[in-house]
Amino acid sequence: HQKFYHHILEIRECCECFHTKYHQESQLMKSVSARDVINLPPYTSFTTLLSRKGPEIDCDQCLPCLGKRNLIKRLGNDAETIVISIGWVDKRTPHDDMRAFTNNLTCRIKLSELYDDVAKDCELFLNGIVCFSVMHDRMHYAAYIYDTNTMKWVFLDDNNEKISSQSWLFVMNHMTKNNQQPCMLLYSKFEKFRKLDLTNAPKEISLI
Repeated sequence: HQKFYHHILEIRECCECFHTKYHQESQLMKSVSARDVINLPPYTSFTTLLSRKGPEIDCDQCLPCLGKRNLIKRLGNDAETIVISIGWVDKRTPHDDMRAFTNNLTCRIKLSELYDDVAKDCELFLNGIVCFSVMHDRMHYAAYIYDTNTMKWVFLDDNNEKISSQSWLFVMNHMTKNNQQPCMLLYSKFEKFRKLDLTNAPKEISLI
């Protein structure tokens, strides 16, 4: 799991007395609300939901100090992936909300959009989506995986493997049409993409 972890150093520095507090944590995944994604204002990046730092807080170092502590987040390791968990309130989401959600997703994320003072900035690309839908009152899960062998998105559903398309727009439309609500997104560095091994994959293949 180490390649999925982000080792984060949080720095709270007072703008008046410059007293600094440090906090370290390791984060396996980031979480966002589907409703927040749907309600993003026009031309607002999806990554703003991942980089929110909350309000400035009062300095508690000494009573005369009336300064505020701002937050700096630094990444302490060379993260290869970003895993994002999506929380949904409803198991059956209206078509218009599904369309708004998929339209607001991004296929690329820069580390500098999430953290401060990134020494080696790089882009991570969307290459995996886990979705759920309700079928006969039961939860059903499926996945879209980007196959670097064929440069196409592959749809995995139970024992079926379906080759979809090179087009992200096609994947968006397929998720919306079938009311497949993404619950997990995986972004990876382009140079870390592995050739997708389909040796043990289901043998039944069809086009969608």
